Amino acid sequence: MAEGTSTSGTAGAPMEVHDHLPLDLIRSQQVPPAPNRRPSAFDYLDDFAGFPWIAYGASSLLVISHFPSPSSSAASDVGPFFRQVIDPLGPSHATAEDVNSVSWCPARPSDGLIAAASGNTVRVYLPDHGDSSGILCWREIAGLVQSSFVEAIGWTGSGDGLVLTGIDIVSWKRRDDSWEMVWKSIADQPQSLISATWSVEGFVATGCHPSISSKEAVKRVSVYYGNAKVELCHPQLVSGIQWRPVNALDLEKCISRPPRDVLLTCCLDGAARMWCEIDDGRAKKLGKRSFHVVAVIEVDRFLDGRLGIDTSVMWAIEVGAVISKFEGDKYSLMRDDSEDDWVGMCQWLVGVGPKNSLAFWSVHCLDDISPLRFPRVNLWKKLNLLDFSSENQCSIDHLSVESSPISIKTIISRTKHFGPPKLCNLVQLRPDNSISFLELSDAALSKDGNLYKKAERDAYHVFRDLF
Repeated sequence: MAEGTSTSGTAGAPMEVHDHLPLDLIRSQQVPPAPNRRPSAFDYLDDFAGFPWIAYGASSLLVISHFPSPSSSAASDVGPFFRQVIDPLGPSHATAEDVNSVSWCPARPSDGLIAAASGNTVRVYLPDHGDSSGILCWREIAGLVQSSFVEAIGWTGSGDGLVLTGIDIVSWKRRDDSWEMVWKSIADQPQSLISATWSVEGFVATGCHPSISSKEAVKRVSVYYGNAKVELCHPQLVSGIQWRPVNALDLEKCISRPPRDVLLTCCLDGAARMWCEIDDGRAKKLGKRSFHVVAVIEVDRFLDGRLGIDTSVMWAIEVGAVISKFEGDKYSLMRDDSEDDWVGMCQWLVGVGPKNSLAFWSVHCLDDISPLRFPRVNLWKKLNLLDFSSENQCSIDHLSVESSPISIKTIISRTKHFGPPKLCNLVQLRPDNSISFLELSDAALSKDGNLYKKAERDAYHVFRDLF
């Protein structure tokens, strides 16, 4: 675009495009193409202002970008309509620290809040629509500093708190526009894995990823409740941890008995374990907590891979609902939240393995404590994407996990709490720094045998080469 004053009113003179747009244009920035290769340096947000977004650390910079919907060919062809590159330290610093952890606030509806860690500082950003011109721009609203290097950051499920991990484990509580420290603990080894429950008063789990350290401490997961903690021992190194996702609707429906906190841990012995607090009340009075394994899934056996190396498994995050067609050509958008729908409710685990394989497990009885029942885990489906590769224009190799991609997030939608997923999105960061986005619709998920015969356009799509 030419520089200078517009001369669009003069015959034969070049026309300035921005004079005919409703909003001002911000000078485009050069977007760094290569995210930092850390599990925590990339995050995906499925819905802010009606659009999906990604954020990642690229060397010392933070990149925030709109993520075009893979199910829309028009959006994929045009590409992101918004990108912003932020230098957390500013140009005045002589030395730069890599942005090694990025995390969107999971509260819903999302207000676009995001945190990014570099060095010993975490900066929190919020989108600002500016003045009447309506220009969108993320601006720093808070900075949290600790004495040691920050390895990873994690939000509470409600977004009321933020946990910083490293040698120091620090919990911060959000109070409107300010932040206050809730508790602090010191670990034996730098903690690079982090997961928190719903609120800042709940549990926080931390661990050390094998890529950061191979010492004996990596075999333990620490569960903090305030300044106290309990350690969960594993036979081999631990590669991943995640608390059971809970949303505001679950809490509203279970006022008398909130959902149980269930921790999923992934170990290099090939097993994913679920841990729950089992106590008769006497230990709590003494200020002690006790966690026990309540279910074990032999992931390596189901997916023929190596958990934590070329195979991953995680809780699916459930959001919203999908449009469903019933008898008489009637459609429903809202999920059925009647009392009967909560009978037999379950949650889902999704596993990604080598040779283009996916697995879905349903988990029942998570909240059955009177009488006490252990979770019932069932393999619902094991899928092979190769069955669909011949009919898809994209190469199936883009989703092969043999090169150890980083699984970012798995999101599902259902029409009933006891039913299977009607829509599943899986986001991964590939070794070549492209993004794999797998979208499975009801038409694909409900089929057996030759599962991926292209029933409808949005049943499967890979979007890559974002950078």
